Amino acid sequence: EARADWEIFARLAAELGFGDDFAWRSPAEVFDEFAACTEGRPCDVSGIDHELLRRRGGVQWGGARLYEDRRFPTPDGRARIAPTPHAGPAEAPGPDFPLTLTTGRVAAHWHTLTRTGKSEKLSALAGEPFVELHPADAARAGVHAGERARVVSARGEVLLRVRVEPGVPEGIAFAPFHWGALHAPAGAGQVNAATIDAVDPVSAQPELKAAAVRVEPAGRRAARRRLVVVGTGMAAMETVEELLRRADNWRITMLGEEPVVPYNRMLLSKLLARAVGPGGLELRPPAWFAQHDVDLRGGCAARSVDVAARRVRDSSGIEHAYDALVLATGSRPFLPPIPGADGPRVLTFRTRADVAAIASSAVPARRVVVIGGGLLGLEAAAGVRGCGAVVTVLEAADRLMPQQLDAAASAMLARALVGLGIEVRTGARVTSLEPGRVRLAEEVIDADLVVVAAGVRPETALAAAAGLEVERGIVVDDAMRASAPGVWAVGECAQHRGTVYGLWAPLAEQARVAGAAVCGDPAAFHGAVTATSLKVADVDVFAGGEYSGADELVWSDSRRGVYRRLVLRGDRLAGAILVGDASVARELSALLRAGGTVPDHLLAPPGAADAPPAPRPDDVVCACNGVRRDAIEQAIAAGALDCGTGVSRATRAASGCGSCASEIEAILRSRSRNAGVTEAKLRSDTIPA
Repeated sequence: EARADWEIFARLAAELGFGDDFAWRSPAEVFDEFAACTEGRPCDVSGIDHELLRRRGGVQWGGARLYEDRRFPTPDGRARIAPTPHAGPAEAPGPDFPLTLTTGRVAAHWHTLTRTGKSEKLSALAGEPFVELHPADAARAGVHAGERARVVSARGEVLLRVRVEPGVPEGIAFAPFHWGALHAPAGAGQVNAATIDAVDPVSAQPELKAAAVRVEPAGRRAARRRLVVVGTGMAAMETVEELLRRADNWRITMLGEEPVVPYNRMLLSKLLARAVGPGGLELRPPAWFAQHDVDLRGGCAARSVDVAARRVRDSSGIEHAYDALVLATGSRPFLPPIPGADGPRVLTFRTRADVAAIASSAVPARRVVVIGGGLLGLEAAAGVRGCGAVVTVLEAADRLMPQQLDAAASAMLARALVGLGIEVRTGARVTSLEPGRVRLAEEVIDADLVVVAAGVRPETALAAAAGLEVERGIVVDDAMRASAPGVWAVGECAQHRGTVYGLWAPLAEQARVAGAAVCGDPAAFHGAVTATSLKVADVDVFAGGEYSGADELVWSDSRRGVYRRLVLRGDRLAGAILVGDASVARELSALLRAGGTVPDHLLAPPGAADAPPAPRPDDVVCACNGVRRDAIEQAIAAGALDCGTGVSRATRAASGCGSCASEIEAILRSRSRNAGVTEAKLRSDTIPA
């Protein structure tokens, strides 16, 4: 469904003002122009055109044999022949590397699989990279046909499937070069990592056909590479898990300020409201780190980084050498410059320690004031309200969630929050915090406890002290690489193309890109449409895209507490806001990311159109982690039928913002009814929403 390459070039040329020079009307005209350029040259095909090819089916150009007329493309027509004395390979086999690796082709593939790799038939003939060995060499190396083996040279290594071939000369290992980084199995590496960089002194042709190597079983390890991850938050964990999915030759150390296992920070309000226990926040149980040989050092923060020596010093004075460093330092609470903000009854809301402090203070507190009406502040307010306190939210802007919602959506959300017992005041500027009260410009509010949740700022101090390029965040490229070799940055501390992201879906994508890039696999983050589904104090909210366009469709039902706004550019969705009813959020999110045409049922008022299409297996249920419905169905069928937490751990669904938990529960309920699982059992095991 894409334009032909020649059409793309012609259209680009026209846009640049050179349309007359690229005014082809067909592929035949493109070929005619090319053929004319070859006239009189050794590759002369000027006598061939599409009509001749159609009529004859094929043409041998240049005669039956080249140079039958004994004239060559030199000024006098005579050949130039130079003697080339034989020289041996630049690298000879030895005790450490006893075999000679020679690379070449297989019949099924062409070059680097850019075309043949797309053919199922050709891939069936040669589906993965391999190494061919003489039986005696395979026996000496301790490898067997069909197993994967490591081919190691003085420069690098590659993981290949073993073929034992008596026809291969003893002392030779043959491997095809077709599988590069894009097509090799994850973590396998590429054959050219083991070849030699010696070149011919005249032609500069690389000596790809003779490199000294050894072959060893895949389980035998050379020195493992060292990865240090500074941070133990969600982005840090996602990076580590992506790396572990791709490679097994890394020794991983994670340094974190908090003395706990990594947890889901987006569920802190549920922990505060006692809707979920501490174990429900854990991204992985403690045993997981030991099983995967990850040295988790909670309560041991990084204090300095020496990018030249590739070392990190932690808070206990221990230095950790690294081959790769991932900075996932996250963000810190923003404390507005309010007099009295350092008082004993003023707390922040960012960590599990903050939650413990708020919980112990909120229980005896009669009235709690939360400063900040963004997502963080509303989460804190919901958690405190769950503790039984009377809560007032103060927001300096003219509406709640000013970065995500318009005025109408914010008003609908505020009304819903009031219905839940949370008082909301917008346009409220705090002038000072005093014992037992919060002073505004025109009034004073009683407060036994103040929780400041006015936003966050990227934590970049460590990176800046190390000399990395830092603006608002740590500056990274599309592979999430920072400005020093071997250093990556992900999460809320990273700045990509001028943007610092605060939503989990793009941060998860960043982490997966960094995990792949650390392994040497190709991956890139190209930015993201900010679209996310949230539960704000049990009120469903969706916000995404941009809020300026040619057309708008707005529906508001204050009795039901439902608001929907769609911003359109032509027939495509540019932005959307939902409050109260987020049943179409998944569809809207997919449209924003893919740029698709908005279907008719979304253009009608909520509830007035035909029902949306039935769920499909390839529907994305968890946008944060890209988990499809069929993956969830497979996890349920594999044994997680009556356990939402099991589904989450098996697929990573609902391990981000958690807004897809209700849809997963619906899938579980449907499967449970079919399997006879009791409603009581289902309620006891589903995901905390």
